Amino acid sequence: MAALEAALAADRVPHAFIFCGPAGVGKALTARALAASLLCDAPRKGRGKASPPRACGTDRRGGPRVRPAVASAPRACGTCRECRQVARNSHPDLAWFRRSPEKSQFTIGVVTRRDGSPEGPTINESVQLKSMQARCRVTVIEDAEEMNASAANAFLKTFEEAPEGAYLVLLVTSLDRLLPTIRSRGRLVRFGALPDEFVAEILERDHGLSARDARALAPFADGGMDQAAALARSEFLLIRKEVLDALPRLGRDGALALADALGAWATDQARNEVQTKVKVEENHLRRMYLKRALAMLASVFRDALLVSAGGDGCGALKNADAADFVRRLAERVPTKAIERGVRRMVEYQVLVDRNVHNQLLLENACLEVSDLLSPARA
Repeated sequence: MAALEAALAADRVPHAFIFCGPAGVGKALTARALAASLLCDAPRKGRGKASPPRACGTDRRGGPRVRPAVASAPRACGTCRECRQVARNSHPDLAWFRRSPEKSQFTIGVVTRRDGSPEGPTINESVQLKSMQARCRVTVIEDAEEMNASAANAFLKTFEEAPEGAYLVLLVTSLDRLLPTIRSRGRLVRFGALPDEFVAEILERDHGLSARDARALAPFADGGMDQAAALARSEFLLIRKEVLDALPRLGRDGALALADALGAWATDQARNEVQTKVKVEENHLRRMYLKRALAMLASVFRDALLVSAGGDGCGALKNADAADFVRRLAERVPTKAIERGVRRMVEYQVLVDRNVHNQLLLENACLEVSDLLSPARA
């Protein structure tokens, strides 16, 4: 974020940014604020005014570490016509692209003109358009890592050779899924995960969860409010309780029953959340919930690995309310088997997106969990 502020303050804003971080940590809000600053008629507290040095932790000798003075970044005034239109999402020089829920990826027709391209400008056309009202034009692309290979290659030249006065902002949750050539040509701004305490506070305040439930759910949000809100709506805590109740005595028959319960939960949540009634969206959502179920199983092994490595409290455990079982698991199951549990649950999450029969995959995962946990049942 300091690099973003410095670029604005120096009036040397690169033409392309990549905002990377978990969903729901403020990437879109920051992109809108950046667009407002670029499009605003009269940015407040303009360029060249240095902010005073600020204490920033301590140095090696225990004294205050001071952050150097930097020019304060101009901010949108919030009152001019440009700012009001950005706030209403109606500015003619701000284009915002999102993946259609009916599609699992951005296809090439969204990026460049093809038969079947949607109405309105494609991404490449939007970037090439002259500004109609403001001094520049801003194009924001959410979930940019969801471009398929053809779309990404069609976008590459536009990304690296945007015309003067055109700015692009890519919002991504994973850099690994972007083309290396795209990654190398944008100014990277990283967004950290939100603290569990903050997520729990928002869940309790805005989503009606009890303090206990909010604390139990927050570690599974991966630091993002989007996932936290989705889990709060999805009866995640109920299926998690079913899992935690079953694990201490999970035999092979119980493993198959648990797989059925997890599969039914994923299917029910996908059907409840689907917006377009298009099968591709429902399948995409079901895979997402299946991966969350597998991540839940992985979290138990992860916690046990933490305890076996010397973790002596519940503060860092995702399943702090199951600490007794986690400690028993760490004491009775060999560390290599615990490590295998983490690794295999992650591998199963990858397989969910690879045309593997999902219910069979869940059954295999739960049977493997049962086998790995067998020493803890002794």
